[in-house]
Amino acid sequence: MAEDRSSTELAALARQAVATAGVLRLLIERMGDVGWRMQEYTDEDLLTVASALRGTAILMAADIGDTDLMEEITGRRMVEIDPVEWLRQHGDGGGGP
Repeated sequence: MAEDRSSTELAALARQAVATAGVLRLLIERMGDVGWRMQEYTDEDLLTVASALRGTAILMAADIGDTDLMEEITGRRMVEIDPVEWLRQHGDGGGGP
């Protein structure tokens, strides 16, 4: 039960991080449109923060094993695969025994 609550809270936090990253990117774009700049931060600094927020959200989704959330964040279909089965089908790629 406590783990479910923790997963739910982490999923909500991941969604908030993605939303914040999107809002930050939009803010940067709109500020640029009107010729306004932050005094102490470049656009690249702020875009780095937005990217880090999104990346952290992806890690959170992976940590709790929520493929639906991962799909929501990345916009890509996720499929859970057994790593042993994947190696059996594709080989280990290392050319070893």
